[in-house]
Amino acid sequence: MCRLALGRSPETYPILLGHVAEAAAAAGVAHVLLVSSTGVYPDEARVMQEADAQASLEANSHLLRAEALFQGPAHTVLRLAGLMGPTRAPGRFLAGRTGVAHGEAPVNMIHLQDAIGLITTILGLNIWGHTLNASAASHPTRRTFYTAAATHLNLPPPTFEEGTTGGKQIDSSAIRQLTRYQFRHDDVVAALNYC
Repeated sequence: MCRLALGRSPETYPILLGHVAEAAAAAGVAHVLLVSSTGVYPDEARVMQEADAQASLEANSHLLRAEALFQGPAHTVLRLAGLMGPTRAPGRFLAGRTGVAHGEAPVNMIHLQDAIGLITTILGLNIWGHTLNASAASHPTRRTFYTAAATHLNLPPPTFEEGTTGGKQIDSSAIRQLTRYQFRHDDVVAALNYC
């Protein structure tokens, strides 16, 4: 249901989650773990930590408004990097495309096993009142990662524009320190074998 609403218009996403927040409060739900996105960060060539989200960005303001509904001591917001896993093989994302921009930008990915592992850990340890990034530790370039991902599926690799950089790198050190969770797939190129 959230995906359908977001697909129609990003502006409907915070409205939909507003109804969820109201229903949770009315039902006496003590804690909510909101799974959000690292799309809240500006596309700038630097490392992004949790405080670096900018509400003024038009492209991500709907995500930040939705997150605001669940920030506070009783809730936690988990910002996932790009999801990869058995039903999300990244080799299909850019296979065969030409002139892809930002070939030297870092990728920010998380394997489904680690996303589930972090969610389970947060719930099990009752970690509330935080906004946390979740991303694998390795950040190969888009050129390296998506070429390997397409080749892994025997698909034609993408070609990238020369000389383009840019791109954020997601820092997940806060969640690692807080939860002590041991990532299974910190090397995202090696993790292609598990997609």
